[in-house]
Amino acid sequence: IFLMPIDACKTSLQVHGKGALGKLATKVRVGSPTVLWHGSLAASGGTLVGHFPWFFTFNFLDANLPPWDSSVWTTLGRRALMGFSASVISDTLSNSIRVTKTVKQTAPNPITYPTAVREVIAKDGLIGLFGRGLKTRILANGMQGLMFSVLWKGFQDLLDKRANSV
Repeated sequence: IFLMPIDACKTSLQVHGKGALGKLATKVRVGSPTVLWHGSLAASGGTLVGHFPWFFTFNFLDANLPPWDSSVWTTLGRRALMGFSASVISDTLSNSIRVTKTVKQTAPNPITYPTAVREVIAKDGLIGLFGRGLKTRILANGMQGLMFSVLWKGFQDLLDKRANSV
């Protein structure tokens, strides 16, 4: 929540391009500095809705996806698959909240969350609400989840070996 003004600038630049900061400054002048925190509730909700499914999916796959063999490459591949899959599930479930946050945050005038949802549905339908930007998010976050899970479990194994050798 503390960093929402930075997020507002970043999101505005992504949505509006070169004139974004001027539009954001006008929005602050017309409203108040609190407009820099528009979308905070959705940002928090999106994070919450994204984290639980990620760890649930990862832990479920870790418990139920049998190791192929003990080679390093298949172990890394299994972990990469689990991390990527967890990110796909997480992003798919939280995407509509993040779309709503972006619309609320970048609207020229302050709007409510229900208004933001109605605007997206009116423009792009339910596919827009649930799918806008999802391919890019899955690609970027999928790679991040893949790397995170490989490195996280790799470091965990390293620390376990070190603890067992002491």
